[in-house]
Amino acid sequence: MMRFVVYLFCLFSSSFLIGQIRQLSEREIMEQQNDMQQKFNTNDDKDEDGIPDRYDKCPNESGPLNLFGCPEVNNLDPLGKKSSFDPMDYIKSIEMVSIPGKSWKMSKYEITISEYLAYCFKTKSHYPEWLDSNSIYYIKGGKNATYIDKRINPAMFDKPITGVSWEDAVAFCEYVGARLPNADEWEFAAMAEQNTTFSGSNQLDEYGWSYNNGNLIPQSVGKLKPNQWGIYDMSGNVWEWCENHGRKKGVCKGGSVQNMPWKCRIKNFETHNIQSKRFDIGFRIVMDEK
Repeated sequence: MMRFVVYLFCLFSSSFLIGQIRQLSEREIMEQQNDMQQKFNTNDDKDEDGIPDRYDKCPNESGPLNLFGCPEVNNLDPLGKKSSFDPMDYIKSIEMVSIPGKSWKMSKYEITISEYLAYCFKTKSHYPEWLDSNSIYYIKGGKNATYIDKRINPAMFDKPITGVSWEDAVAFCEYVGARLPNADEWEFAAMAEQNTTFSGSNQLDEYGWSYNNGNLIPQSVGKLKPNQWGIYDMSGNVWEWCENHGRKKGVCKGGSVQNMPWKCRIKNFETHNIQSKRFDIGFRIVMDEK
C-alpha cells in the first residue's frame, strides 16, 4: 500500500512539474513575441500608427513605416514646403567627424536602421535579410527567428543596421557619395592617436558593447562614451565592413556584442564572404573631403 501511495505521489509530482515547465515555456514564448508591446505601452504611441513615439518622426500624425510614422509628403504647405518629414532627411543628416591630418571624414556612428531603410525605401533594393520575404530570417514569417530574438526590426530606428552584406554596404555608400573605410583608415580613426587596446580606452565596458554588457543584442548607437575624436562604438556593438580591394572576402573590424572583449580590440579583424549577412555585422562610412 505504501509503495502505491509513493508511486501516486511521484506520478502527481512529475505531472505537476511537467505542467509548470510547459507553462513557463509558453510564457517565455509569449514574452518574446510581445516584447515590443511590453516595452512600449499604448500611451507611448499617441497617433496609434504602431510606431512608438520615441522613434516616430511625426508622433501626432499617423503614417506608414516606410515614412517613419509620417503622412505622405506629396502635399505642400502654403509656403511651398513639404508638410511632413521626408525619410531622406535621415541620410542627409548623417553626422561626420573630420579626422586630424587626413582628407576624409568618418561617420560619427554606425549607420543606423533608419538611415539604411530610408535608402531601401527610396531605391526599392538592398533590403536587409530580415526584411527579405525570400529569406529564412524574414521577421514576418521566416523559419529562423534570430533577428526577432535580437530585437531587430524597422521600429528600432537608432540601432545599427545589420543583416546586410558587404555588397549592400557598398551600394549604400555609392548612393550617398561615400565609401567604406579601408582597414588602415578604420584603425587610425579608432585609435585616435591614443595607444589603447580598444577605441577610447584600455577598458571596454564604458566605450563599447560586448558579451560582458550587451546581452548579446545590438544596442542603440551613441549610448556609451566616444573615443578622443568623438567617434562612437568602434569597439564592440557590431562588426563593421571595410573596403576589400577587390577580393572575394570582406574585412570586418571592431567586434560585436556577441564577442568577449579581447575580440573587440582595435587590431583584431575577421574576414567573411562579401555576400555574407549576419545579425552582428553592420558598417560606417567615409567621405573624402573635396
